[in-house]
Amino acid sequence: MNSACPKCEAGPSDASGHDDLFTESFHGGDLMLKCRTCGSFWIRKATTDAGFTWTRSASSQGALTP
Repeated sequence: MNSACPKCEAGPSDASGHDDLFTESFHGGDLMLKCRTCGSFWIRKATTDAGFTWTRSASSQGALTP
């Protein structure tokens, strides 16, 4: 799929992001997740206030797991 699904367009939030995201790899101390619906990659970073920030990512980042 070339475009983001509605859930990825809205952007992930909280710890889990949204229901269609699954863990793809670790990127340093961060977690890379991939959307089952549209294939978008996201990096989740923990913040100092016990929350999370989400950044859209390229599949070439991180070490992909089999």
